Amino acid sequence: MKTWISDALLMKHIVSTLHQNSRLHDEDIRVSVKEGWVSLEGKVDQESDRQLVQESVERVLGVYGITNNLTFSWLHSN
Repeated sequence: MKTWISDALLMKHIVSTLHQNSRLHDEDIRVSVKEGWVSLEGKVDQESDRQLVQESVERVLGVYGITNNLTFSWLHSN
């Protein structure tokens, strides 16, 4: 069941959700929303972070679908 929520409000909820997770470097993640469909771009440190972002966004009420284009590099670890 699709819940109607404006794309701007949905994006605000998603950004807030990602920002609350201290494990993520959310400044490296770009979010866009169109008619409830979320696109994720940018880089994360590892595959598990990519999955964490996906799962976090899926839990936000009003998300209709996700295109997860986040990338990670085995060489990009701190």
